[in-house]
Amino acid sequence: MKRPLQALLARLQFARSFRVVFPGGDELRHGHGEPEFTIRFKTESSVRDCLRRATLGFGERYERGEIDVEGPIGHIGELGAALQRAGLALSPLARLRLLVGYLARRNTLRRARRNVSSHYDVGNDFYALWLDDELNYSCAYFEDPTDSLETAQRGKLDLVCRKLQLQPGMTIVDCGSGWGAFALHAARHYGTRVTGYTISKPQHEYSVARARDLGLDDRVTFVLEDYRHIALDGARYDRFVSIGMFEHVGKDNWPSFFRVLHRAVRPGGLSFVHTIARVVPRAPDPYGERIFPGFRFPTLVDLTGGLQGLGETLHVLDVENLRPHYALTLEHWYERFHRNRERISATWGEPLTRRYELYLACAPAWFRYDGVLVYQLLVAHGFDPAPPLTRRHMVERVDGVRDAWSNGYP
Repeated sequence: MKRPLQALLARLQFARSFRVVFPGGDELRHGHGEPEFTIRFKTESSVRDCLRRATLGFGERYERGEIDVEGPIGHIGELGAALQRAGLALSPLARLRLLVGYLARRNTLRRARRNVSSHYDVGNDFYALWLDDELNYSCAYFEDPTDSLETAQRGKLDLVCRKLQLQPGMTIVDCGSGWGAFALHAARHYGTRVTGYTISKPQHEYSVARARDLGLDDRVTFVLEDYRHIALDGARYDRFVSIGMFEHVGKDNWPSFFRVLHRAVRPGGLSFVHTIARVVPRAPDPYGERIFPGFRFPTLVDLTGGLQGLGETLHVLDVENLRPHYALTLEHWYERFHRNRERISATWGEPLTRRYELYLACAPAWFRYDGVLVYQLLVAHGFDPAPPLTRRHMVERVDGVRDAWSNGYP
């Protein structure tokens, strides 16, 4: 097993030095100077599995404790991006198995609930240990790299509200409302009425209770239902919002998503889609598919192309790429996760702890080195005869609001 790995490392272009230690004590080194990290294989089968199943083999064996990483585990994400460029790939049999698994996990109405449950229903208490205080599970918006996670997440919510030009009394449908952070923010600070859709029962229960506690249950309604049921009753909204959900609907369902977006908004309204994306098309990472069953990152062409054929009045107003913001967000999440690691392991077990540890530590490398982006897409339903001439309304805050947020909501 040492020889094929040695051949792979020989063509690897990777600036960091590291070493690989095999079960019998033999080792390989890459780079010069002291190793910045060490990958320690504890079983021969774990080495074979990594060569055969790439990231999926590494991730599953790491979860089981058959592989350890000594040093900053985030370097594994950087190494993974470099190995992808060097040609590390799944074996033909592993690719076939992955395809069969992907087809089985497609987000049909029935399967979507199971896919969501496998990740999001770990428990609200679990996510509360490493997300911000409003449980935003999507890219934050850092006006300064020293911003706290809470400040950056509230900054993201307000950025979305400004892009949508929200006004009191407007109606919004939140497609994939999660734990309710956006819906509650829009109702609380902009006087809107929001209907949020989620298919996660723990998220739904949490968001309903949160709206009641804040006295917003007369303006915010959360529905435990699939997004494909939005506006089937003919309801039309002023605004459609989807934050961090589109990447989970699956490629087969992209047309359905855009049809929902189209029918849900009345003429003259706006839609907003915030999603992880890729520069060029690529099949889902096999280990990423284990963590997020049924996901697929679109390209910008996929997003804009999905609007075609739905009417000539539906058009893109604005696109923004928040790529570096997600790397910072993930680093905050990992730091909080690591701070609570002992408690997480004691409550949810070491295999799940190691799964999320690997995911959160390595994911920043997707956005820094591997062509993964975050797009915010603003779509108009009709032609406003007097639209804003600049983006100033999107980027300028009300004086003093940001300082107030640093100590919580005003």
